[in-house]
Amino acid sequence: MDDFEFKDEIEDDDFDDFDEETSISFTKDESKEETEENSNTFDNDLDNKTNIANKKFTTIVITTVSILCGILVFVIVYLIFNPKEKPEEINTSIDINNQTVQELYKNITYGMNGIRYEKFIKEPRVTLDDFSNYEKYYYALSFIKDSDFQDTGSNNQSKTEIYSLSSDKIASYMRKYFGDDVTYEKKSSIVYTFQQVNKMNKNTGTLKYDDTNKKYTIVFTSRQPIRFQTLASKKYFAKLAKANQVKEDEIELIEDIIYTRCDQNQSRTYSCNLFKDYENTVRIGEKVGVSADTEIDFEEFENHTQIIYRFKKSMEGNYVFKSSKIKYSE
Repeated sequence: MDDFEFKDEIEDDDFDDFDEETSISFTKDESKEETEENSNTFDNDLDNKTNIANKKFTTIVITTVSILCGILVFVIVYLIFNPKEKPEEINTSIDINNQTVQELYKNITYGMNGIRYEKFIKEPRVTLDDFSNYEKYYYALSFIKDSDFQDTGSNNQSKTEIYSLSSDKIASYMRKYFGDDVTYEKKSSIVYTFQQVNKMNKNTGTLKYDDTNKKYTIVFTSRQPIRFQTLASKKYFAKLAKANQVKEDEIELIEDIIYTRCDQNQSRTYSCNLFKDYENTVRIGEKVGVSADTEIDFEEFENHTQIIYRFKKSMEGNYVFKSSKIKYSE
């Protein structure tokens, strides 16, 4: 009996060992399957998130492109049905004695000492960008009047009165000649002879900008009389030939010009060679035995040159310089 029971106990222990091993083996398999399942679930979640992100990115791209296409279509349609209005071409003749025409011609033929500045005469084409700082002052200061200067009540070391000039006044004259887009340097000194200024019988001085007071100051130092060209020194004959209203806001002036080189004879008359260009390289004729005050008949020399000036109406309502171009005859 005792042996039997001992044997059964051993078998029970073996059975228990078997169950434990089996149980352990079963537990390991479940853990592996769960890990694989979790791994697959993670991969699926990652794929789902990637797909969602891709869909969102695609949606954003499509939406952005659609908006841009919509804006582009709107702009094109707007430009087609609402084109920018262009000034109408008119090309109607204006009497050259018209007040506006005469004022514009006076502006381009201005000379501070009576002799015309030669910029438009010798440069083939001129626009606003082609003016030096001095040239901008040269033409803008042609509008200055005696009353524009204010006595500061102080003198320089030579006990000469110092006058001031408003920087706003200079700016307004700049715009009057060149328009709203003109720019210029204030800090340069300008030696200038004023046509309509007389301060203690002086009209010439040095204009400087006073940055502290935001004004210009000037001390008049001398008087320069108006000079006139003699025929011997004259480089050209010119006259205003035509004026046209080319656009609603643009006026065109056409100036006839013949360049010349004259020599005085013993009889105090002159012999003049006439040329098409400023450099006197293309001769078109001559005038012999003419007097000092002679004038040229431009119809006698049909192949003379012309200068075409354009003026455009500014925001302030004035006609301002736009361009000039020398047109040589064929």
